[in-house]
Amino acid sequence: MSKVNLFHYATSELSQDAFICWLLAHGMEEHQAEDPLLCACALDFIRRVPGLENAQQIDEIKQQYLKIDILVIVGDMHVIIEDKTYTNLHDNQIDVYTNSLVKEGIPQSRIRTVFYKIVEQPNRE
Repeated sequence: MSKVNLFHYATSELSQDAFICWLLAHGMEEHQAEDPLLCACALDFIRRVPGLENAQQIDEIKQQYLKIDILVIVGDMHVIIEDKTYTNLHDNQIDVYTNSLVKEGIPQSRIRTVFYKIVEQPNRE
């Protein structure tokens, strides 16, 4: 028997994007007091990104910026979140998105990438 999976019901990657953005929005300064538990969850999520272990807030969230699923800005760090449901990375997406940000003037040392896949995996990724 398979595990309960939200994307059995919401099959679009855009549904996953929306959920991630909604969750992370609770870590933005103007929303932190609305639901302290969701704020803690959002900050825990972003603090798992190398270099953001001490993040206190999320400054900005952009969807589909330069075709990046989700771009999260925390201070001067830019986090590319590429999420998939039933597909895999293709066409060197992470490198393409990183290079797009570099062309926009963001130093590569200030860019982090997250490949997020929610559907059951045969092996841990």
